[in-house]
Amino acid sequence: MNAHILTLNTSSRASVISPTSNTAPASTLRSLSRSFTTLTGYLPSVRILAPLLLVLAVILCPTEMIGKVQICDRLDVIRVNPSVTTVITANEPIEIVDISTENVIGDKTLENVIMVKPVGGDYIDGEYIGVITLIMQRGRVQYLMRYTTSMEMATADKQVGSREHTPFNNPDIKMSQEQMREYCSRIWYSPSRIRNISAKRNKATIRLNNVYSVGGYFFLDYSIDNKTNIPFDIDLAHLTLSDKKLAKATNAQVIEVPVWFSLGKDPHFHNGYRNVIVIDKMTFPNDKVLTLEIAEKQLSGRTIQLN
Repeated sequence: MNAHILTLNTSSRASVISPTSNTAPASTLRSLSRSFTTLTGYLPSVRILAPLLLVLAVILCPTEMIGKVQICDRLDVIRVNPSVTTVITANEPIEIVDISTENVIGDKTLENVIMVKPVGGDYIDGEYIGVITLIMQRGRVQYLMRYTTSMEMATADKQVGSREHTPFNNPDIKMSQEQMREYCSRIWYSPSRIRNISAKRNKATIRLNNVYSVGGYFFLDYSIDNKTNIPFDIDLAHLTLSDKKLAKATNAQVIEVPVWFSLGKDPHFHNGYRNVIVIDKMTFPNDKVLTLEIAEKQLSGRTIQLN
């Protein structure tokens, strides 16, 4: 039913009562009075119950009916069942999760995956039991959880679409991972423009293809050619900034450079491998060197460096 309040006079226009107020506006009272007057004129036996019905309509409708109807109309619904784990997958990392009821538990298994399931409460089929709120890097989304007694009707997998986001400006995030992925994909398909920076070791060659600057980040495009018959399994890829001439091996002379995003997710390759990584934009003097080191999983221990 798509009405906000029920009136007994079907010929008159329904008035909306604000869910934040416990008293109805004067126009609503007048409309209800006219409705009850019309009804009691035809049914004299209802005159005794008319005042009581009027009070119940004024007091109960704003808090119990209208507020819930407005929430149900505004939020998307996921159906939950105690025997089914609902997996919610976002297209970017989830920063904050809030579940409005203690009778639903949640677990963040991956940076962009949430699992929820009801564990308590005496609910009936079709009852709305709470709201789950997800805060991502550049957007937020809310879902209304509806209890179902049928396992077949429960939502087992929910993909958070971009159109479901309510975007907002997060001052702590200069660029979302979804935006980084888009830029990295475009760079990955672009031709190589740098051809004079490379290194060879253990019959493998690593070369720098491109360097792009977007916003406050550097996008480093590199590739590896494996000339051996043994596949390469990448265990670690990290960047360091260090002095060109090290007098002593101290912690102050080597600085770890964090990698905020890596396009390549498959660490196993046989012949060729290409990847684009994202780091903070930086400048450093001539006596410093930026080193990209690729290490293989143990027990092999093969490494290759690009300065």
